[in-house]
Amino acid sequence: MRGRIRSVLPRHLCQRCATAQWQTSPRNYATKRGGRPSKALSGTQLNPAKLGGTSKYPLSAQLSKNPEPALDSLQSTKGHAYYRSQIVSPSLCDDILKYIGPTLEKHKGCDILDVHPGVGLWSQKIHEFLQPRSHVLLEPSAAKFDEYLKPLLEKPGSKYRLHTGNIGDFETIRSLIDGGAFPDQKRVRPEDPSSRQQNTLLLVTGSLMWDPKLPGIAFDSMAKQLFIQFTKMAVQNDGFHAFGPVRMLLWMDHNDFKGILPRSMNQHNKASFYMDTLAKMTEVVAAGHEPRLAGKVSVGREPQYELESIIRAMRAGKEKGMELPAHRRENVHDFAEDVERMTQGKRVMKSADMYQYLKEQEMAGKSTVGLSSQAAIDSYKVDMVLKENPKMYRMDNLSVKGNHKRVSQEGKQANIIRASISQQTRQKQQIERAADIGEEIYHAECKILGMQDGADKEAALKKLQSLEDDFAAAVGKIPKNLKSAVYSDLDDRQTLYSPVPRLQWDARPFEPLVMQPDEVFPANRVSLVDCEPRPAIEGRTADWFEWVQDFLYGLFQHSSTGSVVSALENMQPGASEIIANAPSLKDPAKGGRLEMKNLRVRMLTPEMVVELCAAYKEWPFRSPNSDHTRYFRLRFGKPPT
Repeated sequence: MRGRIRSVLPRHLCQRCATAQWQTSPRNYATKRGGRPSKALSGTQLNPAKLGGTSKYPLSAQLSKNPEPALDSLQSTKGHAYYRSQIVSPSLCDDILKYIGPTLEKHKGCDILDVHPGVGLWSQKIHEFLQPRSHVLLEPSAAKFDEYLKPLLEKPGSKYRLHTGNIGDFETIRSLIDGGAFPDQKRVRPEDPSSRQQNTLLLVTGSLMWDPKLPGIAFDSMAKQLFIQFTKMAVQNDGFHAFGPVRMLLWMDHNDFKGILPRSMNQHNKASFYMDTLAKMTEVVAAGHEPRLAGKVSVGREPQYELESIIRAMRAGKEKGMELPAHRRENVHDFAEDVERMTQGKRVMKSADMYQYLKEQEMAGKSTVGLSSQAAIDSYKVDMVLKENPKMYRMDNLSVKGNHKRVSQEGKQANIIRASISQQTRQKQQIERAADIGEEIYHAECKILGMQDGADKEAALKKLQSLEDDFAAAVGKIPKNLKSAVYSDLDDRQTLYSPVPRLQWDARPFEPLVMQPDEVFPANRVSLVDCEPRPAIEGRTADWFEWVQDFLYGLFQHSSTGSVVSALENMQPGASEIIANAPSLKDPAKGGRLEMKNLRVRMLTPEMVVELCAAYKEWPFRSPNSDHTRYFRLRFGKPPT
């Protein structure tokens, strides 16, 4: 019996409440442009198990016998090996092209620029689908991949052309463009209005994946840095955007991309805000859910909101005829369909109802990993054991005073787990009640903005003040370390029901296909990202987005959870005056509200940020030193990049 109990209660549950600890990361270091890491992360080594490969995919089996081609000799140093992840699953490529094929039709017969083609499987698959007039392979380690790429290059009538060079050095791409690699393309002039129209006759694809993560220059990831820079180049028609902004289909490490396309307001930062202004981004392929952790590594969104987002994306996909194949789904998609039926699409489930639903799924044998915390899953297991045998954790002991029932050590651990979950449930309900009032305040503010002055408006304002008092009282009863959860809950609710998208993730046109780690070599969790640069803002100069990027840096120096008023005052005393010249902040149809003290920085929309930036530039009292596009970055200490 004891052995059975231990299998139900893992060792880590002996710790109080099975609490997940905050994780710390080693310091990140930069990589020199076009060269090796200047200071690689200490102890950077790949888990040898990832190099095992699988017999399911011939390319994987071949690379597992000789992984040398995947080793990035340009970036690796002695003791610090970086591998370039290779797509090895033909079925994954086929599923992608079938799923988003209709959106690629406009690119048939185009030119393709393919960065880091590696073993060339994805290159070959997309080539066969698009039948391009030319396909340029930009491969820095051409000799290593010769056996894979040579057959493509030597085919009769081959459209492939091989070029070498380090994509981390942007001069490589500029030289490629200037050198006539695409003779059928025509350069555009940045000042010409047509220069912002997407060029459908050129498609950029390829891979920005390193395992382990390769640090960049003042970025935690080289892949993230390159992706942002490639997108940013579209604004000034630089690099491969010289012929007009082009669509990019790029493979990235799944965790790298989460910082660019966040899945909750907790993860929304200045980098993701900036990318929102630059491009429309869609995740075509994603890795499955991982165990739900605490702290900054968490998704940060309660399961009821995550499932609501999935419901909407699946619904949007179905309307376009895009349904996930059975083998590209995971349990969360079944759960989303269940919840939609249960709620009839009219409301988000309460946390207690969601906990009960997930418990039932887990007890029925369906994993809820990624939605339920590990502590909750352990609690489900305890309940399952007790359901089978209510006396499971009891021990009989004969004492001088007679028979006495005692609880085993495992039973004590089980009691701790159950008590912890009970406490968390009560706290979540308390947080929900406060968020309910906060949501009522938001709707009251929006209603007031549409009212004419008069008695009705005065009464509504008085009611609003009463709600504000109730909200303050409700938040005041919540433990200090949990108060931020109220605003997270409130912001995630408002994001889902916002009249304009706050997170691109919630506005996705379909659910991404789910990949398996062994479809990549070395085994990894990856994403395929579809990125389309946004048109320029009419009447703005070519360096406009530089001003926006700098302004965002200033806004986020205060706190993303602070109000826009306090953030602006932190940037420069008196700067909150500019709100009067940013009308969308008080326009309910555009996500605005009445009280700016209640509008948190992370809840701003791209339109709001652009209006605030423009208003600051025109503000007569702005700092005399702020006449350049790096003012706030230099003022707050960010080194030039």
